[in-house]
Amino acid sequence: MKRMLILAAALTLAAAAPARADQTLRFNIVGAGTVIGDGLNCSRATVDGPQVGDCDEHVVDGPPQCDNDICFPTFGTLIVQANPASGFRFASWSHPQCLNARNPCTIAVALGFGQPDLNVTATFADVQPPAVAVTSPANGAVIHGRTRLSATAADNGGVKQVVFRVRGNPFQTFEVPPYTFNWDSLTLDDGPATISATAIDNAGLSTSASVNVTIDNTAPTLKLTGPADGATFTPGATAQWGIGAEDATGPPSVQCSVVTQGLPPAFGACTSATEETLANLRNGRFTLTVRATDGAGNTAQEARSFSVGLTPIPMPCTPKLCHGHG
Repeated sequence: MKRMLILAAALTLAAAAPARADQTLRFNIVGAGTVIGDGLNCSRATVDGPQVGDCDEHVVDGPPQCDNDICFPTFGTLIVQANPASGFRFASWSHPQCLNARNPCTIAVALGFGQPDLNVTATFADVQPPAVAVTSPANGAVIHGRTRLSATAADNGGVKQVVFRVRGNPFQTFEVPPYTFNWDSLTLDDGPATISATAIDNAGLSTSASVNVTIDNTAPTLKLTGPADGATFTPGATAQWGIGAEDATGPPSVQCSVVTQGLPPAFGACTSATEETLANLRNGRFTLTVRATDGAGNTAQEARSFSVGLTPIPMPCTPKLCHGHG
């Protein structure tokens, strides 16, 4: 949006009779900054987008005419000073008397009826790149499956785009916040990966931020040694199984469950990371389940059923099976 400030003022001459003047002075502001002079204060605040601010100064006959007590009491000249906003620099004037970005600059105001309008443009260039940060995942994280990628970005002149890249390949581009989406890590091989977010502002300046993660979509390996599935024990005996769990990203954690057969597992701590020992076994039929979980959350499970103090159910006797027995 344009911001317009209308200022009314008058110029007077040293001669006894006032000169007749009728001219509009317009000061355009490109970028963010302020143009000040005698009775003149035009500014454009930092906004999002290539907007232009302007203000008019209309020179009329007669005594000074003020708008909110702001007058323009110059004598045929206007001295203007360009002050950039934070993150911007003054770049140029459009007026031929102010070449090479001379600042402040003196502009001659033509006097006399019917003078053409005078337009002066002050251009302020954005020199501050945007700020950006990757907020998810955390640096050093081990990720798997669908993972939330998030970033924040801000700029003095407005953020135009935020581009996410994984291992250097662009995956998602945003033009408005929030800068977040769910990314499927299964599209890439396991291993180290750099996730970056690049923010680009309306002036074309850019900044990137990144985190280093490890992609792991492979379950750990798990091997149980010891009594086989279906083993039987006498009441009060001790049973022991060895646990071998490995993963490429580091030792996985292990949990064990012993429940009556037919019930779902109820995991807790194992005797140790390498074994599960059950002492003073009581009568019943049970299932031992061991679960290994790696740093990314991938899991592997092994189970063994066993019975305590129960004799096997005899097979039914048929003439063929029982031949020769009474």
